[in-house]
Amino acid sequence: MSSHQAEWTESGPLLTADGRLARPGWCRRPIHEYRRDQIGAHHSQRREWEYYAIFSRDRFVNITVADLDFGAFAHVDILDLTNGRKDFAMTVTRDAGRVTMPSGFAGGAIFAGDDGPILAVDRDDRGHRIRVNLPRNLVSRPIAGELRLRPRPRGAETFVCAFPFAGDDRRFFLEDKNPNLSADGWLLAGDRRHEFDPERDVAVMDWGRGVWPNRVNWRWGAGAGAVDGVPISFNLGNGFGDTGAASENVLFVDGVAHKLDRVDWTFDPRRLSRPWRLRSPDGRFNLVLKPLRAMPVNANVLIKRIRVNKAFGLLSGSVCLTDGTRLRVDGLPGFAEDVHIKW
Repeated sequence: MSSHQAEWTESGPLLTADGRLARPGWCRRPIHEYRRDQIGAHHSQRREWEYYAIFSRDRFVNITVADLDFGAFAHVDILDLTNGRKDFAMTVTRDAGRVTMPSGFAGGAIFAGDDGPILAVDRDDRGHRIRVNLPRNLVSRPIAGELRLRPRPRGAETFVCAFPFAGDDRRFFLEDKNPNLSADGWLLAGDRRHEFDPERDVAVMDWGRGVWPNRVNWRWGAGAGAVDGVPISFNLGNGFGDTGAASENVLFVDGVAHKLDRVDWTFDPRRLSRPWRLRSPDGRFNLVLKPLRAMPVNANVLIKRIRVNKAFGLLSGSVCLTDGTRLRVDGLPGFAEDVHIKW
């Protein structure tokens, strides 16, 4: 483990016997051993989910299975970035028996309906298989389909990060964020069929397990595509937990992680369609997100209050690898969000 941007390379337990975070920092592979029976905080603060964003220049898809301990939900929405049309499906339950969330990185989440899974994720070394069969209800239309997400390139590294929340190291978050995926398959929303092509559609996985405080804020951004035919992607995080051991910022080129330090965000929350500027003080990361579509979201489903400012668009600028190589980025699809939650 290095002393700055602490990188772990050997497997070991995430938590101590009394539920404190033992391994703050980051790694290039899922090597932490997360066990729910070692959690030291109250069970009602446990938050677990598996989320996927699938996007191109003209479409953005959100897929979520989440267990918030006091309730759970499965959700899919498909946003057309050219005209703003959205297809949406969601199922909510307070029956914990309907949701299976593996504690380990392998396997996948399952949200069960009356007649079988309505959203299921299978995950292994070859990629991810997502099966969707969300029914019609009072607030949404049915969405069904099957998607396969594969590493781009094969064997690409991922980004795993663990950190505590300030003031209580029994509250923590473990995340595996992987922006190195391509998407293939289909979704059917009512009578609208959406086809996905791995040459065009990219994906980001957000796998999370942790114990949170009652109020949280975060900023998250990601982008993926290619520069001169070479896969490039990034993950940015800001404002969430104590990231003193390692930031949530990382750049990937051809599947290799290049760790970044602090990245500053500049945007106008009252005018989300204006450019979002993402810049690191050391000059290694300098991209501007020009939104194709931007929107605020306010909701109260299972949560006392959630407020999201989110922009989807194209990123341009420059990035610098660990060895000093600088790359020009032009029109990379991506997104950025600013989130505030009160449980």
